[in-house]
Amino acid sequence: MRDLREDEGEVLERLPGRDTTKADWEAEGYIIDLLKQEGIRGLVVTEERGVLELGSDDITVVVDPLDGSTNYVLGIPWCAVSIGFAPKRSQARLSDVVAGAIHSVFLHVPYSFSRGEGVFVGEERVERSMVQDNFRRTGRNTIILYLDFVEELQKVEALLQAMRREHGVMKARCLGSASLELAMVAIGRVGYFIDLRPVLRNVDVAVAFGLLRELGGAYSNTCGEPIDVGLDRVYRIESVIATSRSEDLGAVRRLLTNTAWRRVG
Repeated sequence: MRDLREDEGEVLERLPGRDTTKADWEAEGYIIDLLKQEGIRGLVVTEERGVLELGSDDITVVVDPLDGSTNYVLGIPWCAVSIGFAPKRSQARLSDVVAGAIHSVFLHVPYSFSRGEGVFVGEERVERSMVQDNFRRTGRNTIILYLDFVEELQKVEALLQAMRREHGVMKARCLGSASLELAMVAIGRVGYFIDLRPVLRNVDVAVAFGLLRELGGAYSNTCGEPIDVGLDRVYRIESVIATSRSEDLGAVRRLLTNTAWRRVG
């Protein structure tokens, strides 16, 4: 992906909320070929091609070939490839993802997990104590924030004011690769992730949510409902709130939902 960037920015298809670039399509094809070479013969759910039946094995593979396509095309080093694995069954959900990895394209840093076996950044195992240390150093002062419209700032105003009172200066970021940003929340370097746009899909968050579960973080939609959509196809998610510390999730959601606002447009 690093070598091909200059030639892969061509947009093949424009869809509401996202474009399919040549890089997305070719990366996904390469991943599917590798899965076949490794003997994977189950269900593959992909961002671009949808659902592929490679065989009858009891495994589902969830693939996001390029999270942060715009960054990739522009040469901004914040984009990633994400692959997760779950048992194959008719009612499989996001919470059934038992292993996976998110790998930055440009920064050479993989985040991976296996249920019950821990989370790793590169070869280093991340302990819960490390998450807490990261939160104290940087996470508590940092929030990832995605909005559809400037007017939606009304909805987060009370939240940001409360965070400033508790933690001091708050730094808001919007970097363009949800999987990487959620991984940063999982390990505590970023404290909070809020996406009010109905654009994320299960393939975007499948592995990142696994990292959060494994390290004691938490996530829900803005109504406080669990996000546990199926894995039998690509599903859209209405909104996401994620926190490094599970005890913070309810307070963040209440501050968001208690602010009077209306979607514009």
